[in-house]
Amino acid sequence: PPKVPKKISQKIISREELDRVFEAFDKFYKEEEKKGHVSRGHQKRLWFKPMISMMFYCGMRASEAVDLRWKHVDLEGDPDDPDDHGHIGIYNTKNNTTKSGLERVIPIREPLKPRLMQWHKDLGEPKDGYMFPSSTGKNRFDGMTAGALSRSFKKFVRLADDVPNTIHLHGLRHSCATDLLRKGVPIHMVQK
Repeated sequence: PPKVPKKISQKIISREELDRVFEAFDKFYKEEEKKGHVSRGHQKRLWFKPMISMMFYCGMRASEAVDLRWKHVDLEGDPDDPDDHGHIGIYNTKNNTTKSGLERVIPIREPLKPRLMQWHKDLGEPKDGYMFPSSTGKNRFDGMTAGALSRSFKKFVRLADDVPNTIHLHGLRHSCATDLLRKGVPIHMVQK
């Protein structure tokens, strides 16, 4: 039988549902630590919350997130503008091109900034290399794959209470747009 198309409302995730995904993540790793299955930082997917938060608040595609480099991230912003929390540049690279072929700059939204600042600090405040290194976390110049990211996200969506299984990683992009529209951001700005 043909695949029944899903409505956009079945693909988006609310902030509350995202928090439940993060709670499922925390619970899973707490139990794994108790069992002695994980003991090192890279085994705990420490990148998960900052990366998924960034995708939710910035509306990034998985391929853009895994290819992101620290040199394209400004966590400072304009000190004279209290609404400027920094920005992320999305550029075409040899490993990844944007879907439209157009490069763009995405503002860092206020709720995301503390999480990215902490991630930057946890990694030793690097100036270059991948923002989210390979899942081993051992080499900041080895990237992660979009497939690994997608599988990790889906795992914790399934484990989360009261979060529909229809949510997929790309739904974070739609969720960002929906969140911005609800906040009154004009549609032509959201589209960019």
